[in-house]
Amino acid sequence: GLAVLALAARPLRDLMGVTDRAGAFRAAHAKLVSALARPVAAPRVPVTQTTRLQSGALGLDLRDVDTGNGVAITLSLNPGERADLPAGTDARRLFFALSGIEPVQAGDIRLNDVSINDLSPGSLRRSVFQISSHLTVLKGSLRRALTLGLSDRPDDAAIRTRLQKAGLLGLLDKLGGLDRRLTEGARTLSAKARMDVSVLRAALGRPGLLLIAEPDLLCAEVNHWLNAHPATVIRSCADAAGRQTPTTF
Repeated sequence: GLAVLALAARPLRDLMGVTDRAGAFRAAHAKLVSALARPVAAPRVPVTQTTRLQSGALGLDLRDVDTGNGVAITLSLNPGERADLPAGTDARRLFFALSGIEPVQAGDIRLNDVSINDLSPGSLRRSVFQISSHLTVLKGSLRRALTLGLSDRPDDAAIRTRLQKAGLLGLLDKLGGLDRRLTEGARTLSAKARMDVSVLRAALGRPGLLLIAEPDLLCAEVNHWLNAHPATVIRSCADAAGRQTPTTF
């Protein structure tokens, strides 16, 4: 009787396994369809000397840029200035356009008086950085997460020296040091901790334009670093009046 019961239970177990795999496939398929439905940036012009940004703070011009929700932004910032985005702006969409990930739907974005469509992807990657809790992190050490995407990967001593000069070495120690192991996407970290990882990565990369997606998650150390950092900074928040003029924070 036990043998018969085991033989009867086995196909039921296999059926449950098939059901689980089918559910996982449907979830993955839905995510893939959603990702492929997003707009894709058009192919860029061949990389030349005229399509690369120089190091240092960037000048920024947003000329009637459509950010969704019926909001078009016109904003001009000199190198090193700061601004909050007005209320109703789709910051995610604008930040993706500034990073070259998604195309500009309407209007024009210019960095150092060069249209973003004429800039090479590598130049944008080095010069524009988004500080967000939703960052790309591969499974491995915190060291790997902080140096991901850097053209010149510093050693441990250089990392600590740069962060010490920026006043952010304490932030690294709070996260557990360079040898701390992170999961894929840093899922085990809180949103604030992931924001800190993003800040440390930006401090090592030294971009000319910083895009801050969640400013309410920044600690006092980070705000102090931002005030001293020479980069141009845009935050995804605005005051009650929704002003677009540069502000100090």
